[in-house]
Amino acid sequence: MVNASLTTGSALSLPSDTYIYSLARLQSSSNSAACIASPSSLVLFDSNSLSAVHHIRKCHTDSVTALVSAGSRFATAGRDGLVKLWDDRAKSESASTTLRGKDGVGFSAIAASCNLIAAGTENTRDGPGDVSVLVWDARSPGTALRTYADSHNDTITALTFHPTAASPLLLSSSTDALLTLFDTSQPDEDDAVAQVFNHSAAVHCASFLAPDEVAAISADEQLGVYQLLTPEAIANEDAVAASTQYGDVRPNLSAGYVVDLLRGASPNEPQTWVASGNLE
Repeated sequence: MVNASLTTGSALSLPSDTYIYSLARLQSSSNSAACIASPSSLVLFDSNSLSAVHHIRKCHTDSVTALVSAGSRFATAGRDGLVKLWDDRAKSESASTTLRGKDGVGFSAIAASCNLIAAGTENTRDGPGDVSVLVWDARSPGTALRTYADSHNDTITALTFHPTAASPLLLSSSTDALLTLFDTSQPDEDDAVAQVFNHSAAVHCASFLAPDEVAAISADEQLGVYQLLTPEAIANEDAVAASTQYGDVRPNLSAGYVVDLLRGASPNEPQTWVASGNLE
């Protein structure tokens, strides 16, 4: 366990009552970073000096919910049912590309890999609802390339692309307790679903631990690790993926809550970090 030490801090010229929801950094740049903040703002800043470079006060017409680095741009998702791509060099109030979901349903999670952008929708109903995972090719920002609408029935909490797979594998997690591995090269959802894992509790965050493993942490901080099967093993309907349940990770971390699972920045870096914190 490593205790992070504060080296510097900044309010990024935001009001004192602002909440910062998420951070992202461009892999194509040494110092370009961004954050999304309440109620619906996007701040571009220098990650070395923590000085704000550009502030978009209303990046979505409803609340902004998710942020990710998308190649040389940042991508945001919002409850207005839009995904927007922002060029940090343009310093513009307008997105360079806008991707639209179906019927204005709000988004709760986002991921990016090469030219692919994925977003998951939010369930605003009590109990199970209709939610989808959509995938676009950012070079053709019209209708979504893929729409997977039958694999989850509650809010999508996390999306992440496989760091090394030749096929564009996408992991989704949800408050319905399921993790689903999609092969997004497949247009038909039945063919696209490669594996499904039941975490037995609402999933808070999920990520790839290694090329053949995924991890998930539930809303009550229960950690589980699941094995990815090879295509040959998946074809064998009797194959069973191994899983290991570690229980509540907070005592071992001396923490009050888990923030996220953080993967190493390099595809060749195997480390995954559990970021945690305390309220006191």
